[in-house]
Amino acid sequence: MGVIPADSERQRHPPEVRRRLILGAARRCIAARGLEGTTIREIAKEAGISIGTITYHFRGVQEILAEALREASEDFTKRFLEEADSQAGARNRLRYIVDVNLPVDEERRALWRLWLELWAKASRDPSLAEVHSERHAYERDAIAEIVDQAVHRGELKPADGAAFALNFLGLLDGLGLQALIGDKGVGVDTARTALYSMIDTSLNWRDPEVAVAQPLAVVRSDLG
Repeated sequence: MGVIPADSERQRHPPEVRRRLILGAARRCIAARGLEGTTIREIAKEAGISIGTITYHFRGVQEILAEALREASEDFTKRFLEEADSQAGARNRLRYIVDVNLPVDEERRALWRLWLELWAKASRDPSLAEVHSERHAYERDAIAEIVDQAVHRGELKPADGAAFALNFLGLLDGLGLQALIGDKGVGVDTARTALYSMIDTSLNWRDPEVAVAQPLAVVRSDLG
């Protein structure tokens, strides 16, 4: 880590820039140490600033964690949804979302372990619960929009996009978690097959031909 800059040097940055520097350091700490290992002291060390500078901008570590996780979640979700839009047809867009979200490699397993920590802590911390709620609401809305647009374009017969999104993300979370922890009956391939089947059978596609699955996408974590 760099030498802690003097106060006069830190003051050259506007407050918003300093906040973003702190949040960037927090995201790197979370990626390396998890939520429990991310403290104000560790964030200050990573950012190369004093603890006092951090406490000037944030009320405490929980506020930093919530903001850093919100940023990471928004960045990851927006990017994979934008990439999904490049797929041909709604069925392949939904399959792409399955592919990039399952814990298929160490990078995404690390991200799943982080979200598992978040789920556990969110049950006791309102600020983290809000991040969790925002993330899922944003994803449900995006999935529902894919379905609604497919109906509008004639790919699907009339369907309840919001209901599908709720069930789809619930199944993705549940099967993804089982695959992550090494459930003997639910590996990544089993989870993918079940989710593809849900896409194919729970929506009334006008074209009965099952689309060819897209290759697994490589998506980096937005925490580091």
